[in-house]
Amino acid sequence: MLKRNIYIIIIALAVLITIIPATRRVIAGVFFDTFGWLESPVSKVSSVPQRFFSGIGEISKIKDENSQLAAKLQKLKLDSSELEELKVENKILKNQLGFAEEHKEYELIGTKIIGRDPVSFMDRIIVDKGGDDGVILGAVAISDGALAGKVTEVLDHQSKVTLITSKDSIIQVMLQKSRVMGVLRGGLSGLTLENIPQDIEVKSGEGIVTSGLGGSIDQGILVGEVVGQNSSKAQIYKTLSIQPTVDFSKLELIFIIK
Repeated sequence: MLKRNIYIIIIALAVLITIIPATRRVIAGVFFDTFGWLESPVSKVSSVPQRFFSGIGEISKIKDENSQLAAKLQKLKLDSSELEELKVENKILKNQLGFAEEHKEYELIGTKIIGRDPVSFMDRIIVDKGGDDGVILGAVAISDGALAGKVTEVLDHQSKVTLITSKDSIIQVMLQKSRVMGVLRGGLSGLTLENIPQDIEVKSGEGIVTSGLGGSIDQGILVGEVVGQNSSKAQIYKTLSIQPTVDFSKLELIFIIK
C-alpha cells in the first residue's frame, strides 16, 4: 500500500513538472484577460508628465518666435517711418530748390527747428545753426520759397527766429498787382496788411511780397495772399487779412539767407 502511494505521488509530480510551462502561460493569459484593461490608463497616466513638459517646451518656442516676429515688425515700421520722413524732407528741399534757382544770388543755410517758444508757439522758433555756420543777426528765414521770419538772436550753434506771425513782427510789404506798399503785422488774430488807401481796389487772392524798404529784407520775396478786408469804408486806410504762404503749424525745416 505504501509503495502504491509513493508511485502515485511520483506520477503526480511528473505530470505537474510536465504541465508547469503550459500552466504558467494559461495563468498569465487569464491574468491579462482579467486585468489587461488597466494597462491603457496606467500607460496614459505615465505619459502625462512627458506630454506636460513637452507642451511647456512648445509654448516657450512659440513665445520666442512671436518675440522675433514682433521685433521684425517693429523694425519694418521704423524703416517705413524713416522712409516717409525722407519723402517729406525731399519734398521740402525741392520747394527750396525752386526758390534757389530763381534767386541764385542767395546762399542758403539749411536748418532744422529744435525748439519753439512754449508760451507763444507761433511767435518764435529755435534752429540748429548759429554764428559758427554763417548765420547773422537780422538774416531772412524762408520756407517753401516764402518769407517765414527774421533771425533775432544768434549763438554759436543755434539761432532764434521771430516768425512773421508774431505780434512783435513788422514787415514792409506790397501788393503784387497795384504795387501799393503797406505794413504787415502779426498777432493772435492773424496777419494783417495795414496802411492801404481806400481808393485802391484789392481782390481776394492777390499776392503779397516784400517791398525791400528798410533794407533788411530784399524786395520780391513771397509772403502770402489777400483773403479779406477788416476795415470799413469810413476809415482812411484799409486793413486787409492775409493768408501766409508758409504753413507755420507744420514748420519743420527752414532756410536762412546767408
